[in-house]
Order: sequence, then structure tokens, then C-alpha cells
Amino acid sequence: MGKAIDLVGQRFARLVVIRPRGPNNQGNMLWECLCDCGKTTVAKGIYLRKGHTKTCGCMIVDERPADGLTHAHLLEILNYDPEIGVFQWKKKLQRHEVGEIAGKKTHGYISICINGEPYPAHRLAWLYVHGEWPGNLLDHINRQRSDNRIANLRLASPQLNNMNSSIQSNNTSGYKGVSWDKRMMEWAAYITLGRKKFHLGYFSNSQSAARAYDKAATERFGEFACLNFQDAT
Repeated sequence: MGKAIDLVGQRFARLVVIRPRGPNNQGNMLWECLCDCGKTTVAKGIYLRKGHTKTCGCMIVDERPADGLTHAHLLEILNYDPEIGVFQWKKKLQRHEVGEIAGKKTHGYISICINGEPYPAHRLAWLYVHGEWPGNLLDHINRQRSDNRIANLRLASPQLNNMNSSIQSNNTSGYKGVSWDKRMMEWAAYITLGRKKFHLGYFSNSQSAARAYDKAATERFGEFACLNFQDAT
């Protein structure tokens, strides 16, 4: 069996891979994933890569709330400060006191439980401010999952959302889109589009390769590009 591809940090539809869980009895690598609904699930890596597994299997609360959560009800039970991105309970519900900060951190995201259902706080923020559920994924511009200021949230496709992600845990170059090519004995730059890797060239140093990635990412993804150098043009 070949070495398993590291999927940690990658997004597949509504799932973000958190950690490996080891192979199952058939030898298929399993991965623990965080769904956009706030729940975790375990999925086969091959199913994730082929697009067969896209959610944890939940009813997607951001598009069709199973419990009927509406904008009016949200305003009734919670206060939201768009400048700091924090929710506070407006009514005393269950174990929550009025004025208490709402939500708990799960895998970096803030999740708020309403009527027994977990809701990602960033999606609630969008509903609170805009009066409707976001019809697409929401991207945290600064890549801080718990920073739910409305100015830090923007609509994104799955591909664009994945582009605004930091380097993967198995990266040894220190730069996104850069790896050492043992055969060529040089640094290789590459960019991934639609799960396909495109070669950008070989370079004598990792910094030059990283700038090649930045240039390609800026041209392709604009403001969604996660750059190695902030002065990239």
C-alpha cells in the first residue's frame, strides 16, 4: 500500500478534514471531518476526493433549517455585535443567562446551539445582518475561524474558500505551493485548480518559487488568494 495522501486542512464540499483516523478493515484511509453544520464525521479519503461524500449527512441548516430558525427568531433570542463578531443571549434560555456570550469553540469555529441544533456562528452572523441565510460557503478573510466580525466574512465557492487556506501540515518548504523536487534538485512551484496540480516551474531557492505561486494565485483567485508574501503583485 502506498503512502496515504495528507488531506488535513483540505475542504471537500461542506467538509474540512481535521485529522486522520487510520485505515478501516478494508485498508481505506479514514479522515475525521468538520461539516459546515458544526458536526464532525468520519469519511473515506477516496470518497472525499471523488466527491461522493460532501456533508456529514445532516439536513443543511444554513439552507433549509430543520427547526425553522428564522431571522426574526434569531433577533429575538440573540444580540450580535458586528464590530467584534460576538453573540450574546438576549433571553434566558435553558442554561443560558441574559448577556452571557453565546457559543463554544469547536475545531476553531464558534458553534451556537439553538433548539437543540448546532449552528456555525459565522453563518448566524450573516443571517443576523443580511436577513437571509448565505446561499454559498462563507470564508473568513483573515483565516481566523473564530473571528466572526461581519467585515471578516465573505461569500465563496468551495474552490475559492479552499484557496484562502494556510499551508498544509505536511509542507516542509514553509511556503504555500512550493515543494522540493529530489529528481531535479530544485524547488518546484505549483498551484492546484479543481483538485488538479499545475506545475509553475523550477527555482534555485524556495522564495522565488513562492513568489511564482503568489503571482499565479493572484491572477487566478484575486482577493481569495492566500499569499506567501503580502507585497505580491
